[in-house]
Amino acid sequence: MTARATMEFRGRRKPRRSETFSHWGLVALGCFAPLLFAGCNNPSGSQEPTVVMDGDVDSLFFWPSAMRYARAGDTISIRILGLQLERTCATVGDIRWLWTDSLGSDFYTLRTEVDVPNASCRRGGTFDSTFRVIFHSHAGETLFLRRQTHVRTDSLLYVSGEAYVETFGHRGADPDSATIVRGAYRLVYHDSITNRPRRFVTATLPICETFQSAVFRRAGDSITVRLRRLVASPLPPAQFPPCEGEHADTMEVVPDLYASP
Repeated sequence: MTARATMEFRGRRKPRRSETFSHWGLVALGCFAPLLFAGCNNPSGSQEPTVVMDGDVDSLFFWPSAMRYARAGDTISIRILGLQLERTCATVGDIRWLWTDSLGSDFYTLRTEVDVPNASCRRGGTFDSTFRVIFHSHAGETLFLRRQTHVRTDSLLYVSGEAYVETFGHRGADPDSATIVRGAYRLVYHDSITNRPRRFVTATLPICETFQSAVFRRAGDSITVRLRRLVASPLPPAQFPPCEGEHADTMEVVPDLYASP
């Protein structure tokens, strides 16, 4: 199986000021795109940097974090949070992903390389990044993210079918819970309030349908919500619970921090 990966990479080193750039490329199976970042002055020949391979990472997950299902060809965002740099002037010399295709499951494994100068800069610092990738896993296969230690960190079940986007607005003066009618669908949007800080959408959906993701953008005192809904081809309910029958579904609505498709 070929893993096509069109990547947008955004990263920042902490606690230093944010640094952002984009890198787009087509990555075939087993290939990687080196990602270079500005750091402190290059050490002299007598101060060769220490290369740390596959350092610790605080979190590795699909974004939005509530997403659990995808289709072949969907653009998927992956977040890396807290890659440990060891020193604030260290540089990320290489970030790559290894693809493994096994029966019923696919694995995308993170590999990293950090160059740590033998210089008198502060200890600490972490690096965050976002990748946008297109996978072609088959329906019924589970795609796992994992670290270099083969520890699984997140997963998506791939389905076949159609995707639909519902867009609606919500103003600050609107009710905390508002009903939105879209054809045969009756959605209820629940806004953030003092004792319920999270936003979410609920609905009763037909067999084999589910919410995929929901994000919002703010303009003044109003927000615009983009809700993605999947109408999937049948799979065994034990594997894909929405195919068990008509069901209630809930999807958290999160800020569109990374330009979700």
